[in-house]
Amino acid sequence: MGLIDSDGKSQIICKGNASTTEKKTDQVSLKKISSGEYTPFLNVYYDNGSIEVFDTARAAKVTYQNPDTPEAISDYRVLVNLSESIITVDWKEYISNRMDSFVTNVFVDDKLVYQNESDRNSTSADVAYPVDAKKIRIELYYYNDEVISHAAEKTIDLENGEYLKLSSGSATASSQIELQTKVEQQRYALIYVNSEVTEKELKATRADIVNCGEVIKPGDSILYLTLDKNGSNTIYAELLGGNNISYVIDTTIFY
Repeated sequence: MGLIDSDGKSQIICKGNASTTEKKTDQVSLKKISSGEYTPFLNVYYDNGSIEVFDTARAAKVTYQNPDTPEAISDYRVLVNLSESIITVDWKEYISNRMDSFVTNVFVDDKLVYQNESDRNSTSADVAYPVDAKKIRIELYYYNDEVISHAAEKTIDLENGEYLKLSSGSATASSQIELQTKVEQQRYALIYVNSEVTEKELKATRADIVNCGEVIKPGDSILYLTLDKNGSNTIYAELLGGNNISYVIDTTIFY
């Protein structure tokens, strides 16, 4: 006996023997079956070592809720690069030993554009999205002992939500460039010009953001940055929004 999930994948949940005149009942543990919709099926084989299916039957689709479904991961970070139309989903700071693998689903305007399952050593995913996208929704799951968890969801409003944008192009004759921001409430930004910033530094600065970050007041505003050398200038800026969503600029401008 087996189950077919909503993606068409099948799995065998029990095996047994019976004769044509025997009525038999088996009990099957579903502790390692994830919640979802399934179509039960039964394949019958000759009892002579043959692998040929003698008969098969399917039941109506059923919805199963596993009472032992793991809780969703506590949180994860999302970096939104509006200039490159890329988001990065990063859960490395929130993993635990009970998480065996991870599933990332990304929907753009309610259409699934990315789905991936990664092992426990993979802790982030980069996903490109169309430049005309209006809304991004992310679902992050993990498997614990073969059972998938509840989803941890985040939604990003690209049309009317917060943002951090670079006004300048890849080359400029002006020593000042503009960063455009929009925030719903007071936020903080990290800004580095021609500084080789590491992830370790960024993590430490985020932890002390009130003292180390630049205050961004509610509404629309413009930040002016000064390029301090001729030639290539590296720019890294990160606006820490709500729900652990950050908007980033990571680029090089020729002056």
